[in-house]
Order: sequence, then structure tokens, then C-alpha cells
Amino acid sequence: MTDPVTAFLMFLGLLSSAGSQQQPQQGPPGPPGPPAPAPDVPPAPFHMPPPGDIGPGVTPPPAVTPPLPAPPPMPPWPTPVVPQGLPPFPGPGWVADTPVSQAVADRATFWNPQLWDFPTKRIVKPFVIEQFGGRWLAFRAAWHPGASGPQTFMATEAFRLATAAPVAPSPVTPAPVLPAPTAPPGAPPQPGVVPAPVAPPVPLGPPPGPVSPYPGTGAFSSNAAYIQRYQRALTWLASSKGHPSWDPGGVDGKYGPKTQAAVKAFQAGSGLAQDGEAGAQTAAALDAAMGLAPLPAPLPAPVVPPPVAPPQVPPSGPPPLVSPYPGTGAWQKNSAYIARYQNALTYLAQSLGQPSWNPGGVDGKYGPQTQAAVKAFQAAQSLPVDGQAGPTTAAALDHLLGA
Repeated sequence: MTDPVTAFLMFLGLLSSAGSQQQPQQGPPGPPGPPAPAPDVPPAPFHMPPPGDIGPGVTPPPAVTPPLPAPPPMPPWPTPVVPQGLPPFPGPGWVADTPVSQAVADRATFWNPQLWDFPTKRIVKPFVIEQFGGRWLAFRAAWHPGASGPQTFMATEAFRLATAAPVAPSPVTPAPVLPAPTAPPGAPPQPGVVPAPVAPPVPLGPPPGPVSPYPGTGAFSSNAAYIQRYQRALTWLASSKGHPSWDPGGVDGKYGPKTQAAVKAFQAGSGLAQDGEAGAQTAAALDAAMGLAPLPAPLPAPVVPPPVAPPQVPPSGPPPLVSPYPGTGAWQKNSAYIARYQNALTYLAQSLGQPSWNPGGVDGKYGPQTQAAVKAFQAAQSLPVDGQAGPTTAAALDHLLGA
């Protein structure tokens, strides 16, 4: 005997079995079943928010910036070295410090690399003013014409106050000749010029012996011992002064192309005539550049040629002696020295009856007549006939004047 509940359930099962064999029919929706399980999705990675980002929709509080410390007080400007009463530079209150003493030349050499930047060839400081040796001096960077053309020579010029007296060079140790570019004809005298080295100077031992005295005409190309003397001097100066163009390429006692080129380069740097002939003046300049006093040249015995006109001894007697020689180039630039040897030539021309020695007057100027008179005197005394009344010619004039 089946109870009613069981019988009802069995009836429902029969209905369900029969319904599965018929087409499904759309019926009213039944009650909702249990929710479907969620898919297995991995959690999103966690990212640290940037500083100050508290979250969406939240405004961070304003940042608090601590106050900066007060800057230190500006240090005072250094006290000016130049007193208020000094005239402005450049200006009419300053003049070129000539003649250049050895001390000023050395000081200009010190300032030269500080005023110029040699690799870039530019002025890094226009000038300096300082009290040196009890005087106010100004050292100025300036372009000068050089061997490579205008505006190619990095120079340092020395100036002193116009009211100050120049310092005379020492009579015991003559100041070395400072290599300087040859000024164009008619140009005003250049201030003291110290050349910029074109290569680092190499410290050497003591300089070789002096080049002077000059043996005589043609010795610069034919006298092996003399050529070796000036080759050694050029070699030493090329290294110690930083001028490789002065290097003759060896000491062999031969006058070749390299030696000639070295002599010309030295002459150009020393303001001498660039003839490549290391004569008496070039030898003296080499000795001065090495800091050596040139040896006195052996003077030939005075030559008194037979008179070509009646001698006339001036009633005033012989003039003052021509020596000492003031320095390189004085024979054509130093008016007082020119007047001295013009006086001597005039006196000797009259007293010895040699009219070709007469310079045509005493005016302190080196003109054609004075040059011709010097050459005529040099020829008669067996000296190099160059028309330049240098120290050897001056000594020969003094011999005939009775010195």
C-alpha cells in the first residue's frame, strides 16, 4: 500500500518523462534558481600611488616649504691698486718706457703669458698697472707686425708715467736685445717689446762663449771658427728663448741654407737688417741676447792715407770721441751719436785731406752724404764697408782722433 505522498511524487516523475519526448513549449518563468558561481579571475596587481596621491577624489594638503636661509652678505670689492691721482690708461699721462731696462724687460716677460692666450691668439687681459722698482708702470698687450705679416706678433708694451724719468740701462751688464718686429719705414718708435715665445723655453746651462769680435769682411760665410761661434749662440737662444726658427740645425762651421735662415729670423726678431749675414752688428746682438758683454774687437792700426787735398787743421782742435756706441741701430737713429761721428768725420776729412770722408755737415741725421762718408772711411781703414758706423767704426774714428 503506497502512501499518498509517494504516489504523488511518482506521478510527477511520469509527467516529466513524458514531457522530455515532446517539443519544449514556452511557459511562464519559474522561480529564480540559486546564483551561478563567479568565474575564477586573478586579482589586479597593487600599485603604490605617487607621493601626495591620497586617492581618487581626495585633495592632498598643501606642501609646506621651509624658508630658505638668507644669502651671505656680498664681500666688499678689493681696494684698487691704482691711487685716485693716477692718470687713466691709456692716455696722454703715459709714455713708452724707453730705453727698456733689463728689470722692465724681465717683468714684461712675466706678464706676457698672463695678458695673452697663445694657443687661441687672443688678448685675455688688456693691461696691468703696478708699482715696480719705485715707479708706476703699465704693461699692455698689443698686436705688432711680425715675420708672418701685420697683426701676427703678440707683444707686451711697457709704459711709464709721463712725469717719471726713464731708468738708464746698467753700464756694466748691457740689457739683452729684446726680439721685436721690424717697424715699417716712417713708423714712430715702438715701446719696449718682449716677444711671445712660439715654443716652451727649455732651461739650458750657461750660454756659450761670445760671438764677437767679428773677424772681418766675408767671415760670416767663410770663417769656420766664427760660423761655429754664432751657430752655437743661435742654437742656445733658440731653445732657451723658445724661438725654434733661430735654430741653425747644427754646429758644423758651414754657412748653409738653414744657418742663413736662422740668422735672418734672429735679425727680424732683433730689428736688424734681414740680410742673413752675421756681421759685427748681428754678433753684438747675439752676445747681448745671451747676456754677454761682447769682447772688444781688435782694432787695426790707424791708416793715414796720403792726402788728396791740402790738409786744414781746424783751429778748435779735435772734437769729442765718438765712443761709446749707444746700441743696436744707433748709427741711423740716435741723433746725438750721429752728430758725434759726423763731427769726427768732418774734422778728419779736413785735417787729413780726405774730402770723401766729409759728411756734408753736422745735423744729427743719417742721410746719403753721411752714409757715403762712412763707407769711404771704412774702405780706407780696411773695415767692412756697410755704411753703418757701429762700435768698430767708432773705435777706428777715435784712434785717428788721438784716443
